[in-house]
Amino acid sequence: MSKCFKISQRSLNKFISLKYFIFINTFAVFLSLSGCSEDTDILCTAEARAGLNVYVKDFSTNQPVSEGVMVTAKDGTYTDTLMNFQGNAFAGAWERPGKYLITAECSGYITYVSDTVKVEADVCHVIPQTVNVLLRRE
Repeated sequence: MSKCFKISQRSLNKFISLKYFIFINTFAVFLSLSGCSEDTDILCTAEARAGLNVYVKDFSTNQPVSEGVMVTAKDGTYTDTLMNFQGNAFAGAWERPGKYLITAECSGYITYVSDTVKVEADVCHVIPQTVNVLLRRE
C-alpha cells in the first residue's frame, strides 16, 4: 500500500471524534436537502407545500365559516379533501401541480364551485395559490 493511503490509528480516532461526526452528519443533511435539483445553484427545502390554501367566509357577514365545512379540490380523476387549519383555513394538493375545481359545502349554504385554479411548480415546490370562498346562505 502506498504511503499516502496509510492512516494511523491515532489519526483515525481523531477523525471519528464526536466533533467530526457531527460535522459529517450536518454536511450529509445539507447535501440531501440540496439534491432536489440537478442545478447546483439551487437549494431546495425538505418541507411539503400546499398547492391550495382556501379561506371560507360567510358572504353576508364576511365572518369565517368552519363548522361543518367540507372543501374538496378536483383535477381530472384526482380528488383531494382539503385539511382544515385554524378554523376557516383549508389546505391541500400538497406538492401537486394541476388545474383544480374547488368545491365548498356546508349545511345552510349554497354549494360553492370555483373557476379553474391552476397550481404550477418551480424546480423545488408547487407555487401555492390562495382562494377566498364566500358562501351564500340558502
